[in-house]
Amino acid sequence: SPLTDRLLVYSIRTKNMIFAKMRRFLSTAYSPKYLLFTNVFTTSTLLGTADVVQQGINREKHPTTDWTQARRMMSLGIIYGPMSHFWYKFLESIPFKGTPWQIVFKKIFWDTLATPFFSAVVIIGLGILEGKGPKVAVREYFHKLWAILLLDCSLWPPAQVFNFAFVPVHLRVLYCNCVTLLYNIGLSWIKHNHVIMSIE
Repeated sequence: SPLTDRLLVYSIRTKNMIFAKMRRFLSTAYSPKYLLFTNVFTTSTLLGTADVVQQGINREKHPTTDWTQARRMMSLGIIYGPMSHFWYKFLESIPFKGTPWQIVFKKIFWDTLATPFFSAVVIIGLGILEGKGPKVAVREYFHKLWAILLLDCSLWPPAQVFNFAFVPVHLRVLYCNCVTLLYNIGLSWIKHNHVIMSIE
């Protein structure tokens, strides 16, 4: 009927308008002008989300969601986001030589070396925000380092092969944030549930 046809046309136009606005928004958000802000925002959001998910998985310890803990995790994006942003820009600026795959594996090598510094921001940063003080937070990080390195090595190398081989430069922090959502769930579990030594 004519009414049905008009409704169908209106629905299609509305859908196209929404998609067009979303494309413009994403294009602006991931433009050079706003990329740093976008990376900080997405990093903070995913850190907080990862902690909430981790708490949901571990309901025996967290019968209800500890939003203060999630906010602490989220706040670290202010440091973690810029670190990731400038680190990937730095890696792209290095004139690696060799075949495309040799270049990919060289980048992965350097990225793997940097991974402990990123996990240190989370573990030490959270320790300080919890009021433990820098010395105790650093001791906690080194006590949990082997568990963190096991998580790093099992997740990041294969993820970074795909990242450096196929993902455009301006989307690499976004891609890594998606992988980081999984990584941070594990990191949050190690931080809040892994057996640690008695610190006095």
